[in-house]
Amino acid sequence: MKLLELIKLFKRYDQKLELTTSQASNISNKALSLKNSPTLVKRILTEVMQNSKGSNMIPRGEPIIAAYCLIENDYKARNAAGVLFTWQKISAEYTDITDHDPMILYMVLKTCMNNKIYRYVCRDIISRLPPQYYSNNSLILPTIMAFIVKTGNLQDAQNFMNNVNNNITPENIRSIFHSRSCLSSLLKMHLKFNDSTGVDRVLKQIHEIFGQHSQEDFQAIVAHILKHKTLDNIVKAVNLVSQVPQNSALLAYGTIINTIVDWQIASNGQFEQKSMHIINDLLVKAHQVDPMHKSTLWTILASLYIKKLVHYKNFQKSNVSKKETINLDLAKLIFLKSCSNFKQICTINPFNHSSPQNIILRISNKNKIVLLRNIASGAIKGCRKDIFLWCCAELYNTGVAVKELIIDWHAMFDHRFRSNNSLRDVKLKDQFSISKLPHIKNALK
Repeated sequence: MKLLELIKLFKRYDQKLELTTSQASNISNKALSLKNSPTLVKRILTEVMQNSKGSNMIPRGEPIIAAYCLIENDYKARNAAGVLFTWQKISAEYTDITDHDPMILYMVLKTCMNNKIYRYVCRDIISRLPPQYYSNNSLILPTIMAFIVKTGNLQDAQNFMNNVNNNITPENIRSIFHSRSCLSSLLKMHLKFNDSTGVDRVLKQIHEIFGQHSQEDFQAIVAHILKHKTLDNIVKAVNLVSQVPQNSALLAYGTIINTIVDWQIASNGQFEQKSMHIINDLLVKAHQVDPMHKSTLWTILASLYIKKLVHYKNFQKSNVSKKETINLDLAKLIFLKSCSNFKQICTINPFNHSSPQNIILRISNKNKIVLLRNIASGAIKGCRKDIFLWCCAELYNTGVAVKELIIDWHAMFDHRFRSNNSLRDVKLKDQFSISKLPHIKNALK
C-alpha cells in the first residue's frame, strides 16, 4: 500500500517513480505473496510494470492491450485454448520476445504447461528467451522451473540451472533466486529428480529465510510420496500431513484425495471403507480450519467429485443394452444448484452424502470451465447429446468461443494431438471440424 501511495504522490507532481530491477523484483515477490488479495496484487504489479526503468520504451498499441486482456481473462478462467489462440496472434508482434509483458509470458507458460498438447508453446517461448532475461526475472524463472518439473527431463534441468548460475546477477540471488516462489519451484525440481541432498538443502533454506514452509511446499512433498499410488504411500502421506499445522496442509489434503479418486477410478471400484475414512477425516479437518470454505481445496474438491461422478466407468449397462447415464443428469443438477447457491457453504464431503441431489459444490470462475468440460466429456462417451449441447452452451456463455470448444474436443479425442508436434502442424481454420470426430458424431446422433 505504501508503494501505491508513493506512486500517487509522484503522479500528483507529474513525475514517474523509476524502480530499479532489484526494487521491481523485491516488490513483485512481496505482492505475489498476498494470495488473499488478488485485486491488490494486480494493482501493485501493474504499477511495477509501468514504473520500472525502461517500461516506457515499449509502446503497446490497442490491439496488443486488448490481446493481453483476453489472455488474462482466459488464464483466470482456465481456458487454455483461448490463451493459445490469442498468443498465436501476437507472439511474433515483437522481434524480441522479451519485449512482451513478462506477466503475459508467465500466464501463457503457466497455462500451456498444464496441458500436455500445448507444451510445445512453452518450449518455443523458452527457446527464444535469453538466459540473462529469465535468470533475472522473478516471474519467469520459477515458471520455467515448474515446466521442467512437468516434463521431467533431467538434461534440460541441468542445462537450465547452469544457465541460471552463469547469468543471474549478484543482487538478484537474494531477491529472486531465494524468493519463496523460486525456492518452492526448486524444491519440486529436486523432488522430481530424487535429489535428496538438494531437497534437504532447499527445505533448510526456506526455513532459514521464511521461518516456515508454505502449503505449496507440503503439497510438493506429499505429491512426491504419492508418485506411486499404493495404500502404503497414501498412509505415509496422511501421517505426514497429520504432523503439519492444518492451515498449511489444505492443498496437501487435496493431493491425497485426488490420488484416492484416481485410484478408485482406475480400479473400477467404489471407495473402500478405509479410503472413504481417509477422505472424510481430511475434509472434516479442513472444514474445522476453514469453515467458510475460502481455500482453493474446495474448488479442487468440486472438480474431483465431478470427475469421479461422470467418468465413463460409472455408466452401467441397463436392461435395454444402453448405458445408464443418470450420473450425467445428476452432475448437471449439482452444477446448476451450486451456481444458484454460490453464497451457501458447500458440502463438506460430497463423496459420502446420503442425498446427492442436495450436494452443493464450490464453483468459481477458476473451476467452472474445468467442470463443464469434464461433464461434456462424459456426455460424449455416454452418447448424451442433450447434456453435451447444454455443456457447450454453458461454456460459450462463460466466454469460451466455438473455435476454442472445437480445439478442445479434438485435443481430447484425436490421437494426432497427443504427439509432440501437437497443434503446430495443423491449420486451425481449415482442418478443425467436429464432424470428423466419430466420438462426437455418435453423441450428436
